[in-house]
Amino acid sequence: MQKPKRAEKTPDDPLPPFGTWEWEVETARRAMSRDQNPLHIWRLVKSAVARAEQSAMHEAMDQPIQEAISSSKTAEPLPLPRWVWDYLAAVGWRLGEMANGLDWRRFPSDFDDEADHERYRNKPDLDAKGTKELLPSTLYFTRNGWNAFTNGKAKKIAKNMQIHVDSLIIKGMSAAAARDAVMQEFGYGDARSFRRLVQKADEPENGTSPFSVETR
Repeated sequence: MQKPKRAEKTPDDPLPPFGTWEWEVETARRAMSRDQNPLHIWRLVKSAVARAEQSAMHEAMDQPIQEAISSSKTAEPLPLPRWVWDYLAAVGWRLGEMANGLDWRRFPSDFDDEADHERYRNKPDLDAKGTKELLPSTLYFTRNGWNAFTNGKAKKIAKNMQIHVDSLIIKGMSAAAARDAVMQEFGYGDARSFRRLVQKADEPENGTSPFSVETR
């Protein structure tokens, strides 16, 4: 499959009004562009459904509670941007290959080599165990030693530390004193390692993923 294109917007573009669906989409796009972590996409998909259900519930407040709940469960999710569909389509293709017992990693790189494609199609080699083991990378959750869940947790910790340091500086502490205070609170004794961890909060990871986001 053709890989999605890289995002064209820059992180310096103004964000839409806070709390709106447009703001949430753009925030997720920037996070996805920076981290290349598909968990941002799945959170956005969940929110597209949740926002639609909440809106439907609000509009049906004058109806009996069971009817209001029923209305919310049939509400159409909010529209998702193309870069989300690009990811879902790529994952869908991989899952389709696996459903036929085919390991998508062996898909021929030469689209014009009919013999190579025929050999690929005629030799399904994935059993149940192999399918289970391949699933995380199929969803882009793992790749080359990288893990979406471990990375996401590390980013969250780093961001919280960065926010804590910044808040102490705003209150009048020097940068060094704020860093030392947060280091002590979180149990870090090595200043160099702590600085590296805090810097990781906004550190881009472009190039670690075989796909990226599209703005349209």
